[in-house]
Amino acid sequence: MQNPCEPKRGKSNLGEPNRYKCGECSEQFLYEWKLKEHLVVHCEVKPFECEHCDLVFVLEKYLTSHMKKYHESEMESTFISKNQRRISNLPSVQESLQMIRN
Repeated sequence: MQNPCEPKRGKSNLGEPNRYKCGECSEQFLYEWKLKEHLVVHCEVKPFECEHCDLVFVLEKYLTSHMKKYHESEMESTFISKNQRRISNLPSVQESLQMIRN
């Protein structure tokens, strides 16, 4: 039995619009890379976990989309707080000038 996470071998139906067919479902794709990207939905491994809820995703782009849709405010506050910490750790202009002069 073929692994569902691997594309079907062979080049059947070359020249047809959707020549790459998923062996697990009825999905068809024009490009092999799209089929390979799709095949992960049939695998049980979901390595991309949301840090704000319990959802997991097979592709990083699905997690990113989820974060933008459901956790945008948390993302913004995390980004702001990280930048504020960076800025607060920076020396003042006067301190920087003092370091340059020494």
